[in-house]
Amino acid sequence: MAKRFFYVCAALPCLAFAALVFSPGDGRCQTTITFVSDGTWETFAMNPDGSQGASLGPPQFPGWAVHGADLSAIPGASWMWFPGVDESSLADLQGAYFSKQFDLQGLPIGGEILVAVDDFAKVAVNGFVVDSTGSVTDHSLAIGAQGALKIIDLTPYLVNGLNTLTVRAQNGPYWFSGYGCNPCNYGATGNPAGVVFGGTLSFDPNTPALRETWGRVKARYR
Repeated sequence: MAKRFFYVCAALPCLAFAALVFSPGDGRCQTTITFVSDGTWETFAMNPDGSQGASLGPPQFPGWAVHGADLSAIPGASWMWFPGVDESSLADLQGAYFSKQFDLQGLPIGGEILVAVDDFAKVAVNGFVVDSTGSVTDHSLAIGAQGALKIIDLTPYLVNGLNTLTVRAQNGPYWFSGYGCNPCNYGATGNPAGVVFGGTLSFDPNTPALRETWGRVKARYR
């Protein structure tokens, strides 16, 4: 892989939330958008069947204990959960969707997300499920997902134009808590939950690309 050096491409305007990177190995001018789990994401309810429900507004940043991974690779990211619950709320198998749109004005080059979760997370781009981490049935997988960031490649699913990135997070069942509660709340001796993530999306603004249609995207992944 060619080493990347950070040079500003003078012919291009720099987006306020992005960094322009010139890669001498391929002569490409690259715009990289960095994102983290913060208050800019929209939260949606998780229906009983697991599907996405109504908007709940911005996420909350819980005060209850969450098993933390090393977040040095995603500075500024925070453990978050859906709004409207507190330490006394029912926690078992509760979940939500966290979603945000990103406009890639050029040829997509690459993208990744790093995720840790208590207890399960599924990542989707433009409605296509990319990968998951953790579990709501296997306690050992859930413990692993709480303590380490998983790197998930988003590149094959990115399109020119608007991209919707969605993280579905869900808490485990009561018996994951280890405190004997049934049902459990989010308290310190209950069944706390949360998700944290961050990553990058890169595109070449100098390379025109036709805006993808859902038909072309679906055909690509058949």
